[in-house]
Amino acid sequence: MQPCSDSHARATVQVYEDDALVYGRTFEDFSNALRDELNRFREANLMVKPSKCTFGRKLVIALRYEISEEGVKPFIKKTSAVLDLERPSNA
Repeated sequence: MQPCSDSHARATVQVYEDDALVYGRTFEDFSNALRDELNRFREANLMVKPSKCTFGRKLVIALRYEISEEGVKPFIKKTSAVLDLERPSNA
């Protein structure tokens, strides 16, 4: 998937290994970005597995981050284990 997405500098798609996050400020922006990205997949002969796809979500948890209208922040369930560690006593 990387060669297909690297050649286009876009602010509406983030790619990490075999995951692609498509987003937009409005539903119309999202729909246009999704159509463009799916067209790029088709041009590169890439397949999308429908059972692994979700569309139009207000909240996405990916790569230990929570992504929503409010922005990007660490996913607390993943970071709480580190934050709750006891401070070393033999420093």
